[in-house]
Amino acid sequence: MSDDRSDRLRKRRQTRDPDPEQEDVESSDRDNESDSRGGTAATDSDTESVTVKEALQGIYLYGDPDQKDRIDMLYNRLKADYEYEYNDTLGKNEHFYRVLLEVGLEGLESMDVSELQARLEELESLESLYRSDN
Repeated sequence: MSDDRSDRLRKRRQTRDPDPEQEDVESSDRDNESDSRGGTAATDSDTESVTVKEALQGIYLYGDPDQKDRIDMLYNRLKADYEYEYNDTLGKNEHFYRVLLEVGLEGLESMDVSELQARLEELESLESLYRSDN
């Protein structure tokens, strides 16, 4: 099944690659155009624009519904404050989640095993509450 998926992805990428001869003709027209995000189109000296999925490694996590709610509320609050203060967007995947992970990693790096055990015990007690509700 993964071979079929990789074949489909390969074909999709090949169909997205522009024709090199046509690229030369169109490149002069695009050099001064703006793209849909407000930036200028890439020139030969610029790097090719990529999506967040292409640039970053996906990390899939499982958390409590309360943790998800806290993350969403925190993102919405920080997004509004950031955009008001800096007149710039704060993307969830490309900005917020990366900072969330970095801050979490910094906290874990400074944590010793007794602190880790205390946190795990807190989580385990929450798990027992969830189980008793069901």
